[in-house]
Amino acid sequence: MTSRRRLALALAWLALLVLAGWAVSQRLELSGDLRKFMPAHDTSGRAEKPDAAPAAHETSAAAFRS
Repeated sequence: MTSRRRLALALAWLALLVLAGWAVSQRLELSGDLRKFMPAHDTSGRAEKPDAAPAAHETSAAAFRS
């Protein structure tokens, strides 16, 4: 393959990447708002505890009793 053909292929590939990037940027919506990824706000008024906390406490307490 000649150097001119390699250069032409490289430029064609670059043009394709630029075109694909432009197409993606037209459809992509970026924001700093991460509320969509957070769990819903709990309005029941009770405090949430992680599920692992009671199990870890019981396991360590049982280990000291024996």
